[in-house]
Formats: sequence, C-alpha cells, structure tokens
Amino acid sequence: MTRTVKSFRYFAVDDRTAVRISSILLAIPFLFLLENTFEYILHADFALLAYFTEIFKTLDRKIVFIGPLLFIVGPIVAAFLNVFSVITLGFDKKQRVVEIKIHLKWVNLFLLFICIMSLTASAVYMILALNGF
Repeated sequence: MTRTVKSFRYFAVDDRTAVRISSILLAIPFLFLLENTFEYILHADFALLAYFTEIFKTLDRKIVFIGPLLFIVGPIVAAFLNVFSVITLGFDKKQRVVEIKIHLKWVNLFLLFICIMSLTASAVYMILALNGF
C-alpha cells in the first residue's frame, strides 16, 4: 500500500536559527555605526569601539570587498532569514490549496526592522561619504 501525503506544513527557516544568525550578521554594522556616531556626532572616544574600527580598517585594506559584504549583504541575508522564518507554507492535496501564513513572531519582526534600519543607515553613510561629509 502506498501512502500519500494529504497535507504538509513547512517552515522555511527555524525562528531560533534565524535570530542567532541575524544577530551575528547585524552586530558588526551596529558596532561600526555606533562607533562613528560616538566619534563624529557626540565627540566621544571609547577605546573598545576604536579598537574595533581599527580591526575593520585593517580587514578592509587586506580584503577588498569586506565592507560591502558586512554592511549590505549581511543585513540583506538577515532580512531574508527573518522573513522566511515568519512565513509558513502549506499544501493540501485533497483540496488543492496552497496556504501561505504569516506568524507574528515579534523577535523576528523586530530583527527585520533592525535590518531595514541598518541598510538605511549604511546607505545614508555611503551617500554622505561619497559627497565628502
């Protein structure tokens, strides 16, 4: 006797995995933007954040595309992970219906908001840097 699947549900990404990976991908742009905010706007100097910036500058000199990878690709990947962890796909063979549900997982939605804000801040920073500010 052959068993057929009458329905299934599929989470594209586990929400805990998405939160962990997104946190890691968003930590580096957050620290860099925090250090620049303290240095240029508040005129404060914190040794730990300055040390982090020096590490980033050293990596940027050695690896050419590390900046765009960390500041553009990282938040985009984190955003996609959070979107896919909120969406549930389902299919019912009997009724021939595809179900797409959006679950309110507040941590994932908050990280999605942070991804959008990080991309916006990176874009504004790059535009200002290109114009000499």
